[in-house]
Amino acid sequence: MSGEAWVRPQGVLDPERHAALIANRDAIARDAGIPVHLLWQKLPALTAVERAWLARFHRHRGEGRCGLLLTGEAPALDPLQRIGAMAGCLSRNFVRARVVPLLDALEAVAAGVPIAATCLLIPDFVPDRATVREAPAWRVAQLTALLTARWSGGGSTSGLQTVLYAPSLADAGREYGGFVADLLRNHYLEVAI
Repeated sequence: MSGEAWVRPQGVLDPERHAALIANRDAIARDAGIPVHLLWQKLPALTAVERAWLARFHRHRGEGRCGLLLTGEAPALDPLQRIGAMAGCLSRNFVRARVVPLLDALEAVAAGVPIAATCLLIPDFVPDRATVREAPAWRVAQLTALLTARWSGGGSTSGLQTVLYAPSLADAGREYGGFVADLLRNHYLEVAI
């Protein structure tokens, strides 16, 4: 097994600790919404704050944080790659992380089906700055329901976290209104990427 790409020295997995993950890698990657190689590849050039957030994942809820807001207009690593790498890291550390497009997340809210994920990662939370405009009231209501449910359902025992990408916090406020902007400002760690 040591000659396989996903274990050391080529990959980051330990053959004993990660045996079940290696055996079920396709299903785990499918559930996480990421390509399978992200389960075993080293993290790309994330910021020191992002790396620290990943390392301290299980402590955030106790510190009053329910998520991470990634902001930046033209990040060197696009939001989908960045969020996918984070989901891969969390998954190999036995956290159920799922990358879900915003539309799919809102459809789950509309259907009354909560998204089963300890860490929900939404790479398209706010569209490109050129298209930022006030979202329709129904979309804001669904989004508010999603974020509030993850905030309130993430007691210290469950530790739910949500990772979102937006060009800026101000853009999120323009798109979704003051309630969402305040929730992000007060309960999320903002990281400029």
